[in-house]
Amino acid sequence: MLIGADFDVQFPVGFDLTALAIGDISMTVGGGAATLAATAAAGTWGVSIAGQDVTFETPTDGGVASSTELVITIGQEGGNMITNPTATTSYEITVSGSMQDSGQTRVAIIDNVLVTANINTILTFTISGTSTGATVNGSATTTFADSTSTALPFGTLSSGVSKTLAQDLTVATNAINGYVVTVEQDSQLQSSTGADIDGFADGAWDTDPVAWTAPSNSITDEDTWGH
Repeated sequence: MLIGADFDVQFPVGFDLTALAIGDISMTVGGGAATLAATAAAGTWGVSIAGQDVTFETPTDGGVASSTELVITIGQEGGNMITNPTATTSYEITVSGSMQDSGQTRVAIIDNVLVTANINTILTFTISGTSTGATVNGSATTTFADSTSTALPFGTLSSGVSKTLAQDLTVATNAINGYVVTVEQDSQLQSSTGADIDGFADGAWDTDPVAWTAPSNSITDEDTWGH
């Protein structure tokens, strides 16, 4: 195409181009992205949209060799698109203008295509340690030592001295019903000699939060000697 040459992409009546803007159109020339604007200039293609036609004019500083491939995309994801006709049939789109070549192509509008897709369900569960002074459960503050993903180092416990350690449990999923995280203890806290600290309170393992109470200290019931 010579300098000043143009070509039109002509859509038949029924295709609605009224929402299109130049920013919704892109073009590559010989594999490289072309610059588009309302008026042709040096290094810039002129583009106009009128009625059923989209017209392209070559840059003012050079034409295009006849062997050059032009790829035009009309309508951008997140932008404006051409609205298809409602009638289901085939339509002829014509390319013509002051360039030497012209041609036609056809598109078929149909309404009986069933589109399906599956997305694999994912679930990612991560256990992370927390640092001393971290806020957990909205109000508690971790004390004494940092934790890791595999250890809560309470160290030596003293009667009447509170220690708070925590781990951060993170879950991400696209499952439609979400997720539930359950934390279970599989044994009592034990010393190297097998002495244990029983669950609160007095080994009864309350499942609902209740105010702290001291162990009942019954000499005949080992479960009451500490919790």
